[in-house]
Amino acid sequence: MSRSLRQGGDFDSSMSFAAKVVVAVAVAVAVAVAVAVLSSASLFTQAEQTNPSDIAVQLTIAAPAELNPAITQLARAFEQKSGNRTQVTVEPWADSHSPLRSASTSDVVFSSDSRELQRLAASGALLGSSLKEVVRDQLVICVSPLVRVEFPPRSPLLGLKEKAVSRIAIPDPHTVYGRAAEQALKSIKVYSPVIAEKLAVGRDLSDVAQLMERGDASAAILPKSALQTYSLRGTRVIPIAQSLSPPIRMGAGVTRLSKHKQEAIQFLRFALSPDGQELFRQSGFSESERHSARKPDQKHP
Repeated sequence: MSRSLRQGGDFDSSMSFAAKVVVAVAVAVAVAVAVAVLSSASLFTQAEQTNPSDIAVQLTIAAPAELNPAITQLARAFEQKSGNRTQVTVEPWADSHSPLRSASTSDVVFSSDSRELQRLAASGALLGSSLKEVVRDQLVICVSPLVRVEFPPRSPLLGLKEKAVSRIAIPDPHTVYGRAAEQALKSIKVYSPVIAEKLAVGRDLSDVAQLMERGDASAAILPKSALQTYSLRGTRVIPIAQSLSPPIRMGAGVTRLSKHKQEAIQFLRFALSPDGQELFRQSGFSESERHSARKPDQKHP
């Protein structure tokens, strides 16, 4: 009898333990389901709160190094104007092969060489309809403060013949700035053996600026915008008449591979707007011929 009771007791204990296990499993499953439901609801709420239109568009602007200060100012102003809905990254390029590479990784390409932009459009890398002349640059003579020479106001290039000007730095004639400098010298027939012996040819604008900073050149022919880019404001600056060399046109175009063509076009429009043109003017550029021609119409609508 006692043995039967003990067996019954063991059976009851086993049943009690099994019931507890079942209850525990049921509770665990219920908790897991509740957590999953809450997580799904949270994710759904976050998805509702994250409006795709609130995500900033990332624009990449490619430009030669000498244009970087002006383009960077333009980019920051455009971001503010867009209410930070568009974030702009400026990537400078420094060699002749960079524009083509930049066209495959950026949204807008700027260049001081209009022929280069035309080539990129002909190759299909840029949208031909998007090409715009944005601003123009002007050549100037930068003279070391150690040089005491009077430059004739009407023909300042003639001052480069003076013995006190021992070395004259110019960019590589294969570049747009070098071609303009060479033509300016030839246009008033100062490109003589005397001048040729004085020339120090730099690879690019940065190289020319370094020749001036190190004292390896007593004068240089550079675009006006380079004064700010390469901190040459301590030099004496003498403008060169724009009629003596081909105009230096800075243009831009939207790349064919851009994923944000609409925003890229808006950026170009901002560059051409009065606000954009003012930023370029502060960096030493002048308005393009198209903008200058519009001024009388703006005064007399």
